[in-house]
Parts: sequence; C-alpha cells; structure tokens
Amino acid sequence: MSKLLTTSKYLGYAVNNTYNKSIENNKNYDLKQANMADIYLALKHARDTIDRPVALRYTLGLDNNHSFDINKLTRKINSLFKDGYSFIYSFEYAENQKGLHLEMILVVDQNVHNPLTVFNLLRKVFFNLDGVIINIEQEYKKVSFNFHERKEEYLLESGGSKVGHSLKDEEQFRDCMFRASYLAKQNDKAQVQYKKTFGTTTG
Repeated sequence: MSKLLTTSKYLGYAVNNTYNKSIENNKNYDLKQANMADIYLALKHARDTIDRPVALRYTLGLDNNHSFDINKLTRKINSLFKDGYSFIYSFEYAENQKGLHLEMILVVDQNVHNPLTVFNLLRKVFFNLDGVIINIEQEYKKVSFNFHERKEEYLLESGGSKVGHSLKDEEQFRDCMFRASYLAKQNDKAQVQYKKTFGTTTG
C-alpha cells in the first residue's frame, strides 16, 4: 500500500490535505508521499533551471471511455517547450461533477512564453487528441479545457500575478507547493482505469 502523508507539511511546506471545511463530516485528502516528492522535484527543477519560471494550472475534461493517451500529451509538451519546462498531472473521476478529468500544472519560461499564448497553444493540441471532451456551443466546437487563475485572497497572502506562480519568489514557490499538493491526493481515483494516475515530466 502506498505511504500517505501523515502531517500537514512536506519538507516544511504546507500541503492541502483537507476537504472543503464548509461541508460537514468530510474526511481529509489522502496525499501520497511519493507523489509529493515528485511534485517538489518538478517544481524545484523549474525554479533552478528556468530563467523566469511561471506555474500555470489547468483542468481538461476527458471522455469516460479512457481513450485519452497521456504519453501523446507529454511528448507534445516536450517538443513545444524545449527551452525548459516541468509538467505535473493527475487523473481524477468526480462522479457528481466533472466525471473523468485531468488536473495539470505546467511550468514554462515567461520570458519566452506568454501564459495566454500557452493556453491557446494547448487548446489546439487538445483539440487534436483522442479522448478529450469537445462541446458544441453556438455551432462552434470548444475543448473542455480550463485555465485556473490564482484567487485574489491568495495574491494578498503571497503576492504575484493572477495568471500563475513565479517560482523564483520563495513565498510564491511555497504557495505553489500548497496548490500543487492537491494533485498528490489519492481520493477520486476509484473509477480511473489508467494504470498510472499521476506523473511528472521535466525538460
């Protein structure tokens, strides 16, 4: 059985191991220690090797038939960001909400890549991959792909831009570790049929 984190910190960084506190009788998230180690190493790699690393967070809606191939995505990311990147992903299945989906954090060099341009580029990539939900809105096809900006209260706590975390700043790195720890959770994976439900890649 995978070892789970038993404290509210990893290497001194606070982690997100609690459910929404407004919901009564909720249980804590189960964070896998090995996943937290991979998250830390991926973010550290970006911080130490990229000139101006910005961490961007996304969610991608997937068909429940599990036809999506994560290897095709990681190969594409590696080809697009040869100047350096870190990529963290986690498959989840939320029965009452999104169904099967992919939680992602991509770190790129903001000196080279504008975050909005990266979002539009990834949207085109996802449009051409099997297993991605495509919605029809006002006769237009739209990929089920969301870019999660940082909330105002988080900006007040650690500073920075709403588009993503600047990992060279220690407070923002610390906050990014907290937000990224959500991807280490083992909850909402019972109906995920992929053999590998979490992973990281760097370049």
